Amino acid sequence: MFRGRGLIGLGFSIAMLTAPVQAQDACEWQPSRDMRLIVTTGAGSAFDVLARAAANQWEKYFGVDVVVQNLPGAGGLLGVDEVLSSRPDGNVIGLMPSTGYLDQLIEPSFPWDVRDIPVFLGISTPSIGVLTSVDSGYETWEDVRNSDDRLVIVRWDKLTMDMPIVVDLSEHDADIATAAFDSFAPIIASIQSGDAQLWSSVLSVTAMEHVEEGTMRVLFVYSDERLPNLPDVPTYRELGMPEEWGTNSVSRMWFAPVDTPQETLDCLNERLGQLLEDPEIGPWARENGIIEEIVPGEQTKTQQEGLYEIISEHNDLYMEHGG
Repeated sequence: MFRGRGLIGLGFSIAMLTAPVQAQDACEWQPSRDMRLIVTTGAGSAFDVLARAAANQWEKYFGVDVVVQNLPGAGGLLGVDEVLSSRPDGNVIGLMPSTGYLDQLIEPSFPWDVRDIPVFLGISTPSIGVLTSVDSGYETWEDVRNSDDRLVIVRWDKLTMDMPIVVDLSEHDADIATAAFDSFAPIIASIQSGDAQLWSSVLSVTAMEHVEEGTMRVLFVYSDERLPNLPDVPTYRELGMPEEWGTNSVSRMWFAPVDTPQETLDCLNERLGQLLEDPEIGPWARENGIIEEIVPGEQTKTQQEGLYEIISEHNDLYMEHGG
């Protein structure tokens, strides 16, 4: 059952989620029992809010309860395993960051090949940037590359967004280490205290608040062109980084158990697409950095499989630095 937890904190009106929704005849599949939507991140995150919005809408579409369950353990792989192990009838689906698609590389005991995950829709989010405290003394990425100090790179749990900068700094003989946290608060505290120097993050509302307040700066972004809201910040290409790292963008991947029939995936895709294009929900999600663009499932998989191959080439180096 949808509980609405966490919506108020993001300025999301529950009234937005209670408008009548009409199911479309084109979608023939129907759930055979109450549904479970498993989120591989913690409660209260933007992922969680989006999942609960989807759950509420799907309750109206399908006439069954949709229970949202947060399973963030092992970098989200615990939740992935729960979904993939479920009966492939569409009654259990999952939402994970596509960086979780890469975490099998650092969890070799994971029993599935993530490249076999049935992804039925992807969502791209705002660009990723590398941030530092304004008090760190690093004004440019060249300053970081040339630093003789030990550089600690922080990230969310085991998500591998920091791998490109680990590789880049290793090639410049920097002294680096990585550290993982399970929420934003300790990440931000470690950057602001100087215990860590670099944070690779989606430039969402949470991250940009600190940039706008003048406590953090963005050193570069993973985008083909400079961002309109950060015109003075260079792109990874301008810094001479490999073009392949440009696929290091975070998408939210909606997925189902292995062997889920294609017609079921198509129906779930249709329903979710309707939700994300809703005139109330869509603008809110884009304004809060939850959605940048809706990406077809197969395109999302192709992108992530390419990045998987690139990152696998550097995994040993990454693990040397505490990945």
